[in-house]
Amino acid sequence: MGNEPSKQKTLNEKASRVAKGAGAAGGALVASPLVIIASPLYLGPQHFIEQNTTGLGIVPNAVAGLVAGALAAPFLPLVLPFMAAKQALNGASGQEKSSPVGDYIAASVAANEAFNTVPPRSVVSQGASEEVREYFGMDCDNCYNIAIVGGSEQGKSSLINGLMGVRDGDDNAASVGEDETAFGIKSYQHPNLNTLVLWDLPGGGAERNPGEPYFPDKMMFAFDALIVVTSAKFLQIELDIAKQANEKRVPIYFVRSKADQSIESKLRKNSKMPWEQAAMELQKEVHKNIRGQIEATGLELDKLFILSAWHLQELVELMVKSKEPSATLHLMDEFRLVDMLIKETISYRSAAS
Repeated sequence: MGNEPSKQKTLNEKASRVAKGAGAAGGALVASPLVIIASPLYLGPQHFIEQNTTGLGIVPNAVAGLVAGALAAPFLPLVLPFMAAKQALNGASGQEKSSPVGDYIAASVAANEAFNTVPPRSVVSQGASEEVREYFGMDCDNCYNIAIVGGSEQGKSSLINGLMGVRDGDDNAASVGEDETAFGIKSYQHPNLNTLVLWDLPGGGAERNPGEPYFPDKMMFAFDALIVVTSAKFLQIELDIAKQANEKRVPIYFVRSKADQSIESKLRKNSKMPWEQAAMELQKEVHKNIRGQIEATGLELDKLFILSAWHLQELVELMVKSKEPSATLHLMDEFRLVDMLIKETISYRSAAS
């Protein structure tokens, strides 16, 4: 008897949810003739566009959405009431659709949890760990170490700053535009993640860095992830590094940098072109020029990231503060790189333990 009020409250809540579902279904049924007219123009394109997290593919996705909306329209009077009822019930029970902001915050939380604690044991032997420490001071036991590789003027330093969430020119930022030396290996402690260290390695094609022994000579097998950067096409030595890393199962990522400059060039040539169209054209060009290079290493095209290091700097800065990027921040693969880098680096170290 003492539980009667509680039971009654539960019954009332269920009744309220059912009523909301029924009301939503009824409203959808009444509105279905209007939705039939609107679906080819709105529902189809909207669904397809929402599935694209990078902002690319909006034009073809909208066309596909128009077709899908037109095909689906005759069936909406049957389906729409059930869809509306389900959405109302989910909303009443606290189930909400995830948003990009939620994804940013989730990635930030995952990074904070992993990269502020001592990682699982090193993926290399104790002897190799000691050798790497002696060679250039890398701590394989207590830190995650990510190497950024590429030639001069390819955007390495700006990419490092982007991953750290700092702007070029900040006091703790990597210097941009300096001439690199053959043995100028530099490390950068992440300002917010205590056990994450980023390493700037000189380009493998430099005169004093012959190609073939570069991977073992720089002990690149000891890193937890490798990022190869270019602003055009990759050099053969960079592809060789990626192939050897893949053979050693070290996570490897290809970054085509300076996307913002390439897109701006297209917009200058055609001021009426939308940003999304310019980005799509760039994506097609990069895939056409680089697809064969990446596939030759045994890696998939999803390991290629087209991005702007400056936009990455702003994105990571906002992620650190758990804030939503503004609508004026145009993103391509910036978040996808951050998200995959976090997940695969953690998985790589965890698999070794």
